[in-house]
Amino acid sequence: MPKLTVFVGLLLVILGVVMYATAGGSANPAPADHTAAIEEGSPADALPSPRPPEVAHDDAGDVASAAGAETGERKKPSITALIPAFIGAPILLLGLASMNEGWRRHALHGAMIFALLGTLGGLGMGLPAVPKLIAGEHERPKAVYSQIGMGVPCAVLLIAGINSFVRAGRARRAAAQASADA
Repeated sequence: MPKLTVFVGLLLVILGVVMYATAGGSANPAPADHTAAIEEGSPADALPSPRPPEVAHDDAGDVASAAGAETGERKKPSITALIPAFIGAPILLLGLASMNEGWRRHALHGAMIFALLGTLGGLGMGLPAVPKLIAGEHERPKAVYSQIGMGVPCAVLLIAGINSFVRAGRARRAAAQASADA
């Protein structure tokens, strides 16, 4: 069980770091091409109103020019892309702590709390979005992949942990019964 806990923790940390590193987009996305709507004879008022250009900020917080988007400049990714790593790091550390026989029970119980949070958060947010993802209508498909990628390993760890706790309890009760009978 400690090895599985360490593996799942490491997997989630890697998932979070990869999602953070690949997150973000251009600072000012290119405007949609509405020439097709005009050519089809649709009224001009059906076109979306022009929006003001978004303002990009560089790392120092200074306002960058709108031309920065044209140069391929990327905006800073959201910290929420690291949520799998925030769940995985404590699981990893508790898995390492559970290698010590004296700490095993407490460390694994702590890891199961984080696995429960990861399961509820990942699958609770990811599974309802799957139909839109399959239809190709979801705005942020990578977020859904990340949520499910966090939820499934956490669920596997949680199920394995509960099974391990039940077996350990039965073994303790059997040992206590055997010593009482002797």
